[in-house]
Amino acid sequence: MTKTIRNYINDQWQESVGGHLESVPNPATGEEIAKVPISTAEDVT
Repeated sequence: MTKTIRNYINDQWQESVGGHLESVPNPATGEEIAKVPISTAEDVT
């Protein structure tokens, strides 16, 4: 099961404004283990 990580900004977990996600592979198997947001300045303003 793949976990989707969110941004932690101003003491709150938030979705990325742009909604773009990057896959994070397990280096030993290549299996996707998570997805992380590709954050921009919009996410922190």
